Amino acid sequence: MMFSKTKIEILKKLNERNYTTSELSKILGKSKSTISEHLNALYKMGLVDKERHSKWVYYKITNKGKKALENLEALILIMGSVFALIGLWIYYIFKQIKYQAREVVLSKTVVERSIYTTYKGSTTFQKEPLFLIFLIISTFLIIFIVYLVYKIIRR
Repeated sequence: MMFSKTKIEILKKLNERNYTTSELSKILGKSKSTISEHLNALYKMGLVDKERHSKWVYYKITNKGKKALENLEALILIMGSVFALIGLWIYYIFKQIKYQAREVVLSKTVVERSIYTTYKGSTTFQKEPLFLIFLIISTFLIIFIVYLVYKIIRR
């Protein structure tokens, strides 16, 4: 199924109530012919249905259209969560690389001066509070992603 921004906007509006082509045209700020083309495509896909009331044709979203809209929204949430998860870990990894590079510079300076010092409380990946926070956030994001995927598959 090919979804354009206009088709998604139409489905969202039809999820609220039934509309005519003219009403959707005014609400979405598109020409009647553009809205009509999108409605016909959505009708052919079985996502919207037509109802005639005297001279007016009202479009309404079908159950298939509602499911498609819900799946699309879930996919957007999944993608956002995945990008947040990736961004979170990239930030953490670069922070660790920066920290380790700083530690290497400090240790070289100490060795060059022939001063032997033990570093108390040096941080490791597992003991660092930032790691634990990232791990907790990541766990919640992964659970959220799995839940959304499950919802999509279950439909």
